[in-house]
Amino acid sequence: MPLDPQFPSDDDHLVARSPGDPAEPAQDPTPDGPDTVETLRERSLREAAERGDAPAALELAHLLREAGRHLESWHWAQLAADAGNLTAAGTLACWRWVESRDTALEPQLRAGADHSHSARAGLADLLRVTGRVEEARSVLERGAVRGEVASWLPLGNIYREELDDVVAAEAAYRAGIEGGDIHSHHNLGVLLLGAGDVDGAIEHFSIAAAGGDELAARVLRQVISEG
Repeated sequence: MPLDPQFPSDDDHLVARSPGDPAEPAQDPTPDGPDTVETLRERSLREAAERGDAPAALELAHLLREAGRHLESWHWAQLAADAGNLTAAGTLACWRWVESRDTALEPQLRAGADHSHSARAGLADLLRVTGRVEEARSVLERGAVRGEVASWLPLGNIYREELDDVVAAEAAYRAGIEGGDIHSHHNLGVLLLGAGDVDGAIEHFSIAAAGGDELAARVLRQVISEG
């Protein structure tokens, strides 16, 4: 059973905000109903961004992206980057890598790696797919040492898939879990399932599924049905 792809199609993990956890999807207010918490949050961020607050513009970009409003999210992220926000520039480089897989983005990803967890993950992925596995590992290990939770899951994937080191992979996934990364539960579940620990795998798939990981939910259903 394959591990969660390093860059899933909705890229809600590795290109999530940096630092901080992904926001819940923003919602449009109902015509006659009260504003929701997320609507108020979006409004507050938008007002700050319109006043030239670059960090607020980047946070708004993440909120909109997670709601599926990608064109709007690109607009605000670009405004933040144009204002000199290095995290925004790195985030944009990662988004472009996710969408285009253009290896010419390597200089931008390198420039952003120490400012954006997303850029670091994107750089590591680019290095990995171009055959530079050891450098990809080094990039992610640097992020882990710096306390960047987003580095643990792709680092675990490299340990398991490229270096065949399941002990190091398990440690990386558990470190991601301790840091609050819900997707690391899924990958640890895959690892445990491969080792024959079905109960342990189900436990971690369940946690990931409860946290909104759709792939984990599908795998959980499959494991239970086959059990």
